[in-house]
Amino acid sequence: MRRLIANALLLALLALLVLGAWLTRHPEAGILTRARELPVVGEWAGRFQDLYRPPAPPAPLDEPPEIVFVDRHGQALDDAHPRNVEPDLVLGARPSVWVGEGTLLREQPRPGAAEIARTGGIANLRVYERRGDWFQVRHGGRLGWVYLEGYEESAEPPLGSDPRPPTPLPAQPPDPERLALARELLGDRAAVGRIGAYETLSGPTDPALLPFLDRLVGPLEAVYRERYGVVPVGEPRGAIVLFDRRADFAAYQEREESLHGLRVSGVAGGGVVAIDAEGRLREEIAATVVHELTHLLNRRALGPALPVWLEEGLADDLAHAEVDPDGALRLERLGGVTLRRPDGWEWRGALASAIALRRALDAGRLLPLADLLTLEWPDFVAPDSDQLNYAQASFWVRYLLADPAQASAFRGFLAGVAAGGPVEPEELRHRLGEEWATLDGGFARWIRIRFHEPV
Repeated sequence: MRRLIANALLLALLALLVLGAWLTRHPEAGILTRARELPVVGEWAGRFQDLYRPPAPPAPLDEPPEIVFVDRHGQALDDAHPRNVEPDLVLGARPSVWVGEGTLLREQPRPGAAEIARTGGIANLRVYERRGDWFQVRHGGRLGWVYLEGYEESAEPPLGSDPRPPTPLPAQPPDPERLALARELLGDRAAVGRIGAYETLSGPTDPALLPFLDRLVGPLEAVYRERYGVVPVGEPRGAIVLFDRRADFAAYQEREESLHGLRVSGVAGGGVVAIDAEGRLREEIAATVVHELTHLLNRRALGPALPVWLEEGLADDLAHAEVDPDGALRLERLGGVTLRRPDGWEWRGALASAIALRRALDAGRLLPLADLLTLEWPDFVAPDSDQLNYAQASFWVRYLLADPAQASAFRGFLAGVAAGGPVEPEELRHRLGEEWATLDGGFARWIRIRFHEPV
C-alpha cells in the first residue's frame, strides 16, 4: 500500500511539473483565467500570468503628441526657423580638411612627433584647431595633428571637385596582412571554407552555422540589386573571418583605425569581413554578416566615401530583415531577437533599433533629417547617440522604400550617385519633391503607425 501511495504521489508531482511547464508557454489558458477568480490561489495565478505573458503592443495613438526636434545642444528647431541657431552650433558646421591615403597623424604639431595613426584611404576629417599648416583632426577615434602645406579652406579633395571616385569600384581582394593577422589569432583552431563567393576562416562553431550562412549570402547580391536598383560592378571577392573568441576579434578590430574604442560586432575593410561569433545567436551572427557584406556591395555599386547615413543606413536596412530558417531574407518583415530575462524582456537587433527609434520620437529626441544626413563619422558613432543614429538612418531608408513613389525617387538618387552625380542631402530632397519639414513629419507618422512600444 505504501508503495502504491508513493507511486501515486510521484505521478501526481510529475503531472504538476508537466502542467507547470505547459502553462509557462500558454499563460492565457482557461485554467489560469478561471483560477484568478478563486480565493487564495487567485492572486498567485494572476502573478503567474503576468510573469509569462508575452509583451503586447499598445493601441495606436489617435492624436500623436507634438514632435519637437532639437540639435545636439538641446535647442529646439521649430518649423518657422529650423536653422535659427549660431553657425557653430549647427551639426556639421565645423570646418574640415581633405587628406590623402597614408596621411600621418602625430601627437604634436611638429615634425618628428610620435605617430599615432595613418589614414587608410582618402578622408574628410573634422578640424578642431589650426596652427599654420598643422591641423588638429580626429581620425579613427583618435585626436592628432596632420601637416598640410599650403592648405586653403577652399582646397578641393584629393580626387578633384568630387569628394569620392565618380564611379563604383571593383571588389578588393582580401588584404594579405589582415588575413595573416586573422590566421595568427585563430591559430590551430582555424578552419578554411567558403560562404557564398567568399573564402572563409573560422574558429570552432556550430556545424550548422556555415551552411546556414552560405544559403543566406549566396543570393545577397541579387537582393541588393532588386531592393536598391543599382548593380555592383565586377564579381564579388573577399574573405569572411568568424572569430569564436571575443578577445581575438577585439585584437583584430584594433587594426581598423576608424573603429578604435567602438563597441562593434563586425568589421569590413581591405576585402575582409571579420565577425565576433562568441556567445551570439545564429540570427545575430547572420545580421552582422549581412551588414558587413553590404559595405562591400556599396563600394561596388555606389563607390567608397559615401555619407555615413547612406553607408550605414543601407547596411542596417538589409541586416534588419528577418532571416527564415532556410537562410532567406524576408525584407518585408523585421528580424531581431526577443529574450526573456529574470527582470523582464530584452530585445536585440532590428527590434532593439525599432524600440529605440520609437522611444526617441516619443521623447522628441529625433534629429531633423537634414541634420542626420550631414553627420560626420565621429558624431554619428558618438557613444551617447550611436544606436539612435544607426536606427534613424536604417529606418529612414526603409521608410523611403515603403512607398512606391518615394522608392522610385530614392532609387533614382542612388542611380545618380552610382553614375558620379551629387550625393548631398539637397539632391535627395529635390528628387523626393518635398520640404524637410514635410519629410520629417511623414517619417514621424510612419514610425508611429509602424512601430509600437512593447509593454
